[in-house]
Amino acid sequence: NAKDKQETETITTTKEAPTSATTTTTSKYMHNPLALSQALNLSLNLLHLDRTDGRIRILLPSIYLQLQQYQHAYDYIKFWLLPQTNAAVVSMLEHQQQQQVSGGGGEMNTDDGDEESHLLPLPTLYNEDMTEKPEVWMDVDSV
Repeated sequence: NAKDKQETETITTTKEAPTSATTTTTSKYMHNPLALSQALNLSLNLLHLDRTDGRIRILLPSIYLQLQQYQHAYDYIKFWLLPQTNAAVVSMLEHQQQQQVSGGGGEMNTDDGDEESHLLPLPTLYNEDMTEKPEVWMDVDSV
């Protein structure tokens, strides 16, 4: 009995103690549909402003999944993994790095980078077949 009581107390205290402030904040809003839809809208707007921002591109599928929009998540991921999209992003990033290096090592002129970022396409795939094999459309070597 004493051993069972000790194990129960350990489990209870472990569940009650948050590991960090981030975990507490994240779990507090994770299942809030309004907060998730606001995060989705904000992320899509940020992506529209800078299509090379990898942080936003990585975040969006998880928001779609939390909103149970599985088809949107698949279409979005497939779009960014297509060889032509990947090549356009890599080309844009290389161009921005070349501008930064040729500028004497100072800060890159973000106005030019932002204008060129608009040349990259926005996700345009809709209702793609989620059962298809990724090897058919994805450049496996670039992933």
